[in-house]
Amino acid sequence: ELHEWVCLKRAVGRIPRYDCVIFGLDGVITQTVVVHQMAWKATFDTYLRFHQQRDFEEFSVRYPSTNFEDYLRMTGNHFKEFTGQDYLTYVDGKPRYEAVKSFLSSRGIDLPFGDACDPLGAETLSGLGNAKANKFIEILETDAIQPYPSTLRLIKELRAAGIRVGVASSSENCKHVLQISGLDCLIETCIDGVLSPAMCLKGKPAPDVFIAAADKLGCRPSRTVVFEDSAAGVQAGSREAFALVVGLARADNHEELKEAGADVVMSDWGTHSLTNLDHWIHQKQSCGRTFFSFDAVLFDISAVILQATNAPRGSEVHPSTAHLIKELRASGIRIGVVASSQDCEFALKAAGLFHFVEAFTDNAISSGIEPKLKPDVDHYYQAAKQLCCVPCRTVVFGASVDVVQAGAQGSFGLVVGLAYLVNREQLILNGADLAYSDWGDHIINDLETAGKLKLNK
Repeated sequence: ELHEWVCLKRAVGRIPRYDCVIFGLDGVITQTVVVHQMAWKATFDTYLRFHQQRDFEEFSVRYPSTNFEDYLRMTGNHFKEFTGQDYLTYVDGKPRYEAVKSFLSSRGIDLPFGDACDPLGAETLSGLGNAKANKFIEILETDAIQPYPSTLRLIKELRAAGIRVGVASSSENCKHVLQISGLDCLIETCIDGVLSPAMCLKGKPAPDVFIAAADKLGCRPSRTVVFEDSAAGVQAGSREAFALVVGLARADNHEELKEAGADVVMSDWGTHSLTNLDHWIHQKQSCGRTFFSFDAVLFDISAVILQATNAPRGSEVHPSTAHLIKELRASGIRIGVVASSQDCEFALKAAGLFHFVEAFTDNAISSGIEPKLKPDVDHYYQAAKQLCCVPCRTVVFGASVDVVQAGAQGSFGLVVGLAYLVNREQLILNGADLAYSDWGDHIINDLETAGKLKLNK
């Protein structure tokens, strides 16, 4: 135990507040969501066309002279394909047969459950679920499965630090997917769609599978972190007293995951570290929550980070901004810098802030953007994209009217003006949501409060 504690302290700087991490599979570890969507779409679209054709034939018995076009015009029963939104709303994260029932109910179709051994063509929930499973295997045999690089890095770091790692998935193909993707050697336990029924566990959004996975690793929920990409999975994590629930918004569904109960939401794990997990847990334990309304902050380098406007080399740094940048990174918030000059990297290194910044955009590296004297909305879009963050969950800091206008034009989550160059009224009139003379003694919570107020307007 002493050796394990030393290893943990070396990995995260202290004994962490969590003992294990339980991951969902599809869309969290492996890029198999597309494969599942394809299999579901093929299954449901085939059945929906069959169902429509049968309705037409029954209609034709009552009205013999009616052709298919007349039938559509008279009944309005046009074919409506299975969509990506259908997948997120009715299918994602749920056990297979429950997913079939959920989607068909949305189309007003009620089928009997049947038997788990029903053949692929049976018109039952089980028959359609089995057809989907067969189609999924067919696609797997032709397409290689790739893990998400950032999640794979995280799992390896967790295992190296002695943190236990498990998977909880509603998929009956979970172990097969882990094996063919070469990840099975990193996962210590797996509660999947085969084991769950045998253990009489309820599927997501019930928390049973995550509790069982943690229990198999000898860990308490209060010392367990959950990673999920689906609303049902996040709900499962939030319904038990887990240490932290991290939502990965692969489908740009940040708000959905936040509303489902995620403590932290991001598009991808990116360059976050084990220390971030520990810090977020500490935040949650201290004030009951983590930061919900934003994932990234973009700073203009001129007059916001540096005190000079057009001579970044050797310029002094605003101490309060430098302190804010360090606080944000310690809280797991991603940091980007935008500049119109070509000296951004040099200036950040000279200021001792370069290693805190995950993305920067200037006229030397802006891809596909015409060099300009002042940064515009395209520069900020590019920086947010580099951070895998959407504009509506990104804060922009600027000291000039041009930057404030760019932030407002781009529909960013929050635009903060620092009145070093012009007065606060000018910044507010040109689109700033907040304007300060200096960041001063303000804290990150002030950004969170302002972001929530803006969302509620």
